[in-house]
Amino acid sequence: MAVKHLEKQVHQEKKVYDITTIIQILEAFNAQVQAGAPMPNGNGIVVFCEHIVRELGQVQTPRDSLLIKTFKEDVAKVFQYLTEICESNNDIQEDIVTACLKVLYSLIISPVEPYEAVSVVLQFFDNSQIPRAVNWLLNNYEHSSDVALTRGFKVLCKWLYIIDLSTNLNIWIIEILNGLREKQKYDLLIDLSLEVIEPLFQRLVLPVYLPKVAPVVQRILTSIRHTPVVFHKIIRNVPRLLAILKNDKYILRNQRIIQDLVDTFAALILTFPGYDDLYRDTETALAAFSTSPNFRMVLDVPAWHAEITRSGINARVGLVNLGNTCYMNSVLQALVMTKQFSREILMSDSKTPLLLKIQQLLALMLHSTRPELTPRAVLHATRPPGFLPGYQQDSSEFLGHLLETLHEQERQSSVKALKGEGDEDVAMSEAAAAAVAVCPQKSNNHTSLIQKTFGGKLGITYECMNCGEKSTNSDTFRDISLSFPDEKTELTQNYSVQDLLDYYCSSEKLDGANQYFCEKCKRLCDGVRSIDITKAPHNLILTLKHFKYDQKYHVRAKLMHKVFHDESVALKVFTDDGYQQPAVVKYILYAAVVHSGVSMDSGHYYTYAADQSCWYKFNDSFVNKCSVEDLHNLAPPNTPYILFYRMENPPDGLTDVSDGGASNVVTGDALPGLEELPTHLKEFIIKDNVSYYDEVKLEAQKRKSNMNVSIVFSPKNQRDSDDEPPPNNCGGNAINSYNRFII
Repeated sequence: MAVKHLEKQVHQEKKVYDITTIIQILEAFNAQVQAGAPMPNGNGIVVFCEHIVRELGQVQTPRDSLLIKTFKEDVAKVFQYLTEICESNNDIQEDIVTACLKVLYSLIISPVEPYEAVSVVLQFFDNSQIPRAVNWLLNNYEHSSDVALTRGFKVLCKWLYIIDLSTNLNIWIIEILNGLREKQKYDLLIDLSLEVIEPLFQRLVLPVYLPKVAPVVQRILTSIRHTPVVFHKIIRNVPRLLAILKNDKYILRNQRIIQDLVDTFAALILTFPGYDDLYRDTETALAAFSTSPNFRMVLDVPAWHAEITRSGINARVGLVNLGNTCYMNSVLQALVMTKQFSREILMSDSKTPLLLKIQQLLALMLHSTRPELTPRAVLHATRPPGFLPGYQQDSSEFLGHLLETLHEQERQSSVKALKGEGDEDVAMSEAAAAAVAVCPQKSNNHTSLIQKTFGGKLGITYECMNCGEKSTNSDTFRDISLSFPDEKTELTQNYSVQDLLDYYCSSEKLDGANQYFCEKCKRLCDGVRSIDITKAPHNLILTLKHFKYDQKYHVRAKLMHKVFHDESVALKVFTDDGYQQPAVVKYILYAAVVHSGVSMDSGHYYTYAADQSCWYKFNDSFVNKCSVEDLHNLAPPNTPYILFYRMENPPDGLTDVSDGGASNVVTGDALPGLEELPTHLKEFIIKDNVSYYDEVKLEAQKRKSNMNVSIVFSPKNQRDSDDEPPPNNCGGNAINSYNRFII
């Protein structure tokens, strides 16, 4: 039989339910090789092996226990034949193995779940090679959806607790967990763990599964070290498991494995204190075992915390949700990643009330060694009028109120300083007094840091279609709200941010009920209104108007238009002295506040933001490393709502130096370093980091002294009564942590 005919036979088999068919094909192939028949080219061998692997995924595993042993032997025989093909084609051996691994991956992430026999392909790699293979898979398939990756991971775990036909399947699962943690995919890691922890845990009571399943369960539990949610999913079944494992037949054969489980359970109880009732039965069961002398190192707090912080600037500190305050947290995380804003705030010597609170919070968000901060003081200082405590609010409204408050307080402070009013913090110097005497209007020309960072100017021109008269009004802006061209357009209509920005700056007819009053004609007339940008802001804030008021249901409904969120946009800027040739200013995307939900009054806000070329997802207390593709791949009801762009290489003459122009802006591409900060802020950060270190040491000492007695827990931060969330909203923080700094 020719080799090509063998390939065709495998390809044409739609379903192979008997592994003997595959063995016969491989035996025939091997016989031809031994007989000296011409071999296909390298690509032909690779394709042949791919077909074999694909058909293995269609081989049903027998459920009759009497047939299992023979089936395992047959699967091992198939793998032996594949190994021989690899070894006899040494020059393409890596290509064959890689192709087989790709086929396996495509099978396990497909909606149709393959059968267990195909897992034997994993044995192409010895244990030392698996980490590199997993890294290759995660890097080459990093754009696969989380749904697909979750499906594949669940399949591997299912094989492990049904019938393990691969000698190293558990090592692969553990290395996938390690790889996701290294890539800081913490949200996905939690989701995967919650999906598989219970069925895996249930297999621990069976001796045949314990040696391979226990290391996977332990790795899952030790990977999720910043929230108790996974541990708590199985905690009520731990006492029963420990009672079974106490039996001599388990201990004699699996002493090391059982000891690791005992140490892990004991360490997790100490790591997540405050659940006395939940832990009571487990602590009683643990008393029958002895923990290892260094069992606390299983979940050493300083060690795991070091994994999620960086030396120097820590752009990954989370913010605790104080009861539906994600609208505030998301905005603050975007602002701290606005390099000019952070620098202006941190270097400011102003002592206005809000700026001082924001200054301290930003300093900690950049340089704290804590995993999360509690921004209660900032919440109380920035909550807009009408924002009821505990209810979901609009993040765009909050951003506008925050920037306006900072601007107004700084302006008033400047006026007081120039007039010599106020306390010693804003007392007038002789130079300031002279300035007021010579030029009283100077107090109104102060350029605030908000104007420097986000301020732009535009001209609104009205042209009467009756008499041709034109009138232009100038105005300032800190953000631009972008509407969709037609709210009646089908939701399948795709837009880009550039489309919406061009639409904003296009001419609009004013007719019908929308006529305007012409001063020359002294009556309502048809007209045209156009908007031109006359001064480009250094940081451009764009708000996508996804919300509209629903007259029928009296709620602010959400438009589910799909928008491509351009990584760069261009803004046409007209100078004040001429409207002939506009300059084109380019902006680069660095942050996006996302709204997840169907109305403005519900749902959840979170933020994607970039530091240098590295993107992060800020989701209240959880901060994960991600890519800009995660932002692009969002689909309604997850819609970016507020987009932040920074100017790239501002053209000459487009910014007014006296009004916070280009020469006043530090163009460095890095957030402020600790050594750059004013002395009082530097000392403030160092003092708090030392306090945090002391808290960690104190907690460790308490755990050590209470190993075998009731644990004494540190008090947690208590919410102010007016910050309690109402039911059925995005809720508060899910992490129970003893080390939250309140500011």
